[in-house]
Amino acid sequence: MLLLALISEILSPAQQRKDTTCTEFHQKEKILYHQLILEKKQTDYSQLGKLIIKNLDLSSVSSDHLVLIIGGHINFTGGCPMDELRGCQHTLNVSDPNYSSRDFWNISNIKTLSAVSKKNLIFKIFSGDIYNTTHFVNQQHQIADQKLFQYILSSASGTFEDKKYYYLPYSHHKTVSPEHSDSVYLTFSNEPGQKVEVHIRYNFQTEKAKTQIIHFQFVNKKWILIKNQ
Repeated sequence: MLLLALISEILSPAQQRKDTTCTEFHQKEKILYHQLILEKKQTDYSQLGKLIIKNLDLSSVSSDHLVLIIGGHINFTGGCPMDELRGCQHTLNVSDPNYSSRDFWNISNIKTLSAVSKKNLIFKIFSGDIYNTTHFVNQQHQIADQKLFQYILSSASGTFEDKKYYYLPYSHHKTVSPEHSDSVYLTFSNEPGQKVEVHIRYNFQTEKAKTQIIHFQFVNKKWILIKNQ
């Protein structure tokens, strides 16, 4: 009993510090969330996707075949500078509540990307495991957007390593090969001031891997590029 009392005495100040830190963290996140949601009502996101596509660094994709990873998340492991806040989870989406990959990946933007890139577009998703495995979008591995999913299923199809895949063919390319393809994966961050930051990862986890970060802002009722790095 004495030992338990001593442990409790030692842990109590640490727990109090954590509770205070979490309370402050939650309050800041709540303020940020409401600020972003308020800005959403004053922002037109309809043309942002086309501007993002216009600024993609397609020099990073030399293959005639481009895999679009349109769902799931990269599983980053290892240490984190926010370790002290690991126990401070909340349900508010402060990363991309206004504009996210779910908004970007739509039929119109995929058709635009096909025309701009002049590539065969193949559709995949991340599985969410620690190895960042990807799966072809098909009946076994679906996406939440049913309209887009049905559009993908209506596209051309093939089989690779006994797995069915769907692709949007570009007219000048007669063959499709997922084996010799490049890939692109986009994530989004919404920031106060009607700003959107886009992280584009080309050929993730390969020797050709490259990251591009593009910043946009909604100014005078239109989107402008403010930084491309």
